[in-house]
Amino acid sequence: MPEPTSLAPVTLRAEVDINGTTYAYQQAMPRRDWQAIEQDAKLRTAYENTLRAHLGAAVMERLQPAVIVHMPTELDEAVMQRAVAELEQQPDAC
Repeated sequence: MPEPTSLAPVTLRAEVDINGTTYAYQQAMPRRDWQAIEQDAKLRTAYENTLRAHLGAAVMERLQPAVIVHMPTELDEAVMQRAVAELEQQPDAC
């Protein structure tokens, strides 16, 4: 026998469209659990933020963006002295 509609699970879905592709994360939960979450504004906000975080992680995993590491080179003393001298010669912006 099917579950009565009043007790059917609730489905929560977070979506984002990126360049025409829709990415989604959804989760089903018992209606009673959702009703408890829905009654507490802080709990609901936290739960919705968790859904968004899961969606963000899924999108990043799917897109696999490059990770770029910028490692500045060490300045030797002469370069540092020139840079300081140039900064001291610039008029104040004020």
